[in-house]
Amino acid sequence: ESRVPLPDPLAVGLLKALKEINWEDRFDYGAGLEWRPLKNINFDSVPPLKVLNHLRFYAMRFWTSHLQYEDDWSWRPDVDTRFGMEIYGECNFYNKNKYWGELWMDFSWRETNFYVNDYDSWIFAIVPKWGVNLTPNSGFAILPYVTTEVVVTGRREFWQNRVTMGGGLRIMPVRWQTGIFGDLFRGTKFYFEYSGVTAYLKDKAMDDNPNSDFQMGLSYTINRW
Repeated sequence: ESRVPLPDPLAVGLLKALKEINWEDRFDYGAGLEWRPLKNINFDSVPPLKVLNHLRFYAMRFWTSHLQYEDDWSWRPDVDTRFGMEIYGECNFYNKNKYWGELWMDFSWRETNFYVNDYDSWIFAIVPKWGVNLTPNSGFAILPYVTTEVVVTGRREFWQNRVTMGGGLRIMPVRWQTGIFGDLFRGTKFYFEYSGVTAYLKDKAMDDNPNSDFQMGLSYTINRW
């Protein structure tokens, strides 16, 4: 295996539905290339640097099929081209450590027809999470955390240039499961999260714009890192 791996082709599909927001019922699908140049480097001597194993450069082209349609929804995007770099890393979900963390960061260029004919912009976003494990010796993990999100773009839309802060709770019921069942389901997380806007970085939001958000649900990943 090469020390510096070659780029890999990939395909992506995302089915999305939002209650009472019919114009967001959609299927996004795309293809592209990704390159993880540092994935084979051993950072065991400096554990915080292990997140660099998951650094990826990517170029993607997406298309959208909307599941519902009305004439005045013609502004909805149906093509999207992106290229940039992204890091996603997590630590201490599957051991007895009392502290855990997660980081997602992206810097990219986006070109789409999102509500204007030529939405072109660079985008920077970072979302760290810091938490504790209230049951570190159990396979049933209770994981409260705090989080923040910073998004900055080359445009002025208020919802894309802001800082939010919040907190939440994750529950992992089978994080120590092994075998085929473990490979499939140990990454299951129930989550509850509240966040609020603390600052707008460019234009201000309208007075009637919501400035807080509460989410709850189930996330599921197959994680074999």
